[in-house]
Amino acid sequence: MFTKIYGLQRLSMGDAIRSVLENQPNTELALDIKSHLEKGQVVPDDMAIRCLEIAMMDLTCNTTGVVFDGYPVTKRQVDLLEACSIIPIKMFELELPVKEVLKRGLQDKKDAKSRPYPLHDSTQILMLRNSNYKQEINHFKEYYVTEHQNWCGVDAMCSKWSVSNRIIQEVHTSINKIQTYLGKIKEGNAAAIADFCITPHELLSRLGEFGQYCPVSLAQRGELVDCSVTSSLQFAAEFRGHYYKMASQEELDAFLQSPELYVPPFAPCPLPPSEMLPRKLTVADVKSKFPKSAEMKGYCPVTYVDGKKRYEALVSGHIENAVEYRDKIYIFESEEKLQRFMRLPEKYWNHKLPSKVPPKMEPIMLTSLPLTGYLEQVNSFYNAT
Repeated sequence: MFTKIYGLQRLSMGDAIRSVLENQPNTELALDIKSHLEKGQVVPDDMAIRCLEIAMMDLTCNTTGVVFDGYPVTKRQVDLLEACSIIPIKMFELELPVKEVLKRGLQDKKDAKSRPYPLHDSTQILMLRNSNYKQEINHFKEYYVTEHQNWCGVDAMCSKWSVSNRIIQEVHTSINKIQTYLGKIKEGNAAAIADFCITPHELLSRLGEFGQYCPVSLAQRGELVDCSVTSSLQFAAEFRGHYYKMASQEELDAFLQSPELYVPPFAPCPLPPSEMLPRKLTVADVKSKFPKSAEMKGYCPVTYVDGKKRYEALVSGHIENAVEYRDKIYIFESEEKLQRFMRLPEKYWNHKLPSKVPPKMEPIMLTSLPLTGYLEQVNSFYNAT
């Protein structure tokens, strides 16, 4: 129903494999597939993907589009698709309770004579297949939701007309976004690219002058906001053939409204060269830098500067929160303080400690005190309790 409305090609993995076996029977791929099938084995995912790529060379797939039916169903298949630069614009999951699955399975058995295909043998097999499906789909559903925002659940308890209308409505929304994108790009304006399922490879190959740093945050507040912490393109845009990632919807809106203000030659703050950018270190990285020691004797520079350089603001950092900047190592009181430094390194990096610093607070064992001191501490403890 859906493919007829849009003139698309419906394609299942079984269709793709059969197409290779029927139309290219003497190729190496077809012979390898036959070998697996004759042994009663499932066709390996990498071979199945090659069949899919061949099937997608069809004229309809290339010019109009294709609908994958029942694929992918494992995270490995998702990874193989992305390796081939295939990311569905929309993923529709028909959601159905287990009881309804079993009910429909029993109905299939009753109507077996009218069915032209083999049926499931038992309720146990249906339960097992459904359990495996739910387990596998949870592995990659979150990935599509988080990274591409292209997952859409559809209540399959409704009529086929209701299901069809829901899917068509979602597709209309996607088509409108694509048309808006094409119109803005044609006019030389910036356009959002959030729902276009751009592969990580394509993103890296077309990044603009700011890499994955937010140009708006840098221009407006002088902050280095690294957007590479997520591969999501929810706040990304294209301008003059390059991709730019923003820190939030607010920055994205500002960029879409006046992109010329945030890219060269009008950008007020160019991105520093890579060697001048702060780099987060792991504990192993810090230890590998030995004998180089942390700046400010290991005190947190962010806490010290934000505390107006008061004596009380001298707080020791933790090696788990370390950054390298200008060939120097800084450690911080917390992850929050580390992120603040990453955004504004120029504000915090070049400060000197006062002549007097707090003594290092090392734990003292009570038994190491003189006898009178030990008795005094014990007596204080019992009085307190």
